[in-house]
Amino acid sequence: MSRTLRYLTVLLLLFACSGKEKPLTPDTSDGNGQQEKPLLSDDKFGADINPTGNPIGGGEGYNRLLDPSEYLVTNRMELFDALQFAGTNQIVYIVDTARIDLTGHQNIAIRGGVTLASGRGKPGSQGALLYSNQLETLPLFVATGPNIR
Repeated sequence: MSRTLRYLTVLLLLFACSGKEKPLTPDTSDGNGQQEKPLLSDDKFGADINPTGNPIGGGEGYNRLLDPSEYLVTNRMELFDALQFAGTNQIVYIVDTARIDLTGHQNIAIRGGVTLASGRGKPGSQGALLYSNQLETLPLFVATGPNIR
């Protein structure tokens, strides 16, 4: 191939590839020509997209505080019993001052619709402490249905 022909080929390739580049974005069409809104923006993910306005996990500024109701828990056995029997729209409330050692346990099931709560977010309360002294605890809790809080 002559030098001139190679030069023209390179110029042609550069010209063909030098068009205005489009940003890479996911296809959000639904297959029927309708555009769907993306679920997440490119710059927000994780806790940044929390739509509730409440801190995730409670704490200062949390305003969806729950009072003890159906199941009031003070120790590990009460926690296991409450989680076994609690049903949809029921609250398993761990006393704010409780310290529950879950060492040796993992995959503790929480049924769909159940709320596991304590007093984190109440003035002067850090809420209960659930802990394990072993490394292999993942997952400590398992969601076995939807709408778990």
